[in-house]
Amino acid sequence: EFMLPYSIPYKIPDEAHFRYNPYPYRPDYEEYERLLTKIYGLKKNCISGIHINFSFSNEMFDKMRKIYSSVPDDKDETYFKCARLILKNKTAVQHFFDASPSDFDGNIIEENSFRNSKNGIRSENAKKLDYSSKDAYLKSVKNTEKYDRLAALIRLKSTVKENLDAGIEERGIARLEFRLCDINPFDICGISIYEIELSAAIIFTSMVKDELPDNPSDILLECSEVNKTLKLGFERGIKHFMEREKTGKSISDEVRTLLEKDGYKGLINLAVQYGKNCSE
Repeated sequence: EFMLPYSIPYKIPDEAHFRYNPYPYRPDYEEYERLLTKIYGLKKNCISGIHINFSFSNEMFDKMRKIYSSVPDDKDETYFKCARLILKNKTAVQHFFDASPSDFDGNIIEENSFRNSKNGIRSENAKKLDYSSKDAYLKSVKNTEKYDRLAALIRLKSTVKENLDAGIEERGIARLEFRLCDINPFDICGISIYEIELSAAIIFTSMVKDELPDNPSDILLECSEVNKTLKLGFERGIKHFMEREKTGKSISDEVRTLLEKDGYKGLINLAVQYGKNCSE
């Protein structure tokens, strides 16, 4: 992680020389990795990203229902509403979190994120998941392959670890997993506090709004309005991205510029500096 802090790894060995991580106490994990490699191929199974889990406390949920009549009465349905709006406007939302505009050989691509593009690990079956309601979601999950559905950009989870979707049916939704974030090579944690704050602001905004804007600048304005009303405390993140929007340069643009200037060597130099920052 210190030497190659990117969502798209480079110089991957062929499968004959690839060593799977051993799990002495959980052999099913290694079996799981081998299955994913079989489904996606070795290179795609090495793609990495940041997953952020969000839960609404009962106190916050009650407060938001009092302020916004658009918030569903049922907490589970509120999670589904958030998922629907984010996925509907995923192109605009991804603009803030994409940071892998190159393929496995370091060639620049048109998209801001290879990982989140049709060439990444976004599975066809993930598109079949139905977020219109709890019943519809559970039905669509049962008609989707067990491991292939894990590539969804938004996942809804219960408190049951071993069988997440059966857990939703039995216990309800405990959290929303936001899976849009590429690893940010410019931050020693792989994700900045600004990205975390903005992702939370987007989720809260999708909770209280009936529609999300279809462009990044307007999404930021909507987030700012909701943030002030609810006193969420995400001013830093929203302001940071508003200032970035004024420059017209995203994280992905910075990575692309680096690749155009120095190629793969530039990424290595950045990785070395990243490692030094982590050790300090």
